[in-house]
Amino acid sequence: TQWGVFVNDTLVAETSETFPRRETINLPFKVPVGSQKLKIDLRWKSITSDAIGTGYQGNPSTPLEIYGAEIWTRNVYR
Repeated sequence: TQWGVFVNDTLVAETSETFPRRETINLPFKVPVGSQKLKIDLRWKSITSDAIGTGYQGNPSTPLEIYGAEIWTRNVYR
């Protein structure tokens, strides 16, 4: 799974691949803005494979469960 922060549909920060386990991810980013409106999104993509066809014994599926996500911002004036 990879996570990314998008501002007005432009990627501004991303993680490397993370593997299925309980994990906390901090993804800092900095974007200079004026007085216009912004749309900030947190998006993810999950990459899966077909382990059943490789002789794997067991259940290869791992559900992606998201218990919480938040974005916090602050104004900094120069």
